[in-house]
Amino acid sequence: MEIHITEHKSKGALKVPDYAVRVFVDRDYGYGYFVSEHALFEMLSAEQQAQYLASDDVKLDVSGDVAQRIIDIGQTPYRKRALFGALG
Repeated sequence: MEIHITEHKSKGALKVPDYAVRVFVDRDYGYGYFVSEHALFEMLSAEQQAQYLASDDVKLDVSGDVAQRIIDIGQTPYRKRALFGALG
């Protein structure tokens, strides 16, 4: 499942203090979830972490479980959606 991280993300190294980054899940660009960058970074594999830090604007493929965790911890002014078949 694709996630797209756009706003406030770090490049090169994680920023301190921890900022919220905007994450779009499963190509749903109606709105994004604001998630702690450090929490998001910890959910990623080592390879994904390297990709994340290499660019200002990044798209990554993650498991349905990771995508659902992003939704669960993300802040949004809208009603949160649930992913069907998120496991795996």
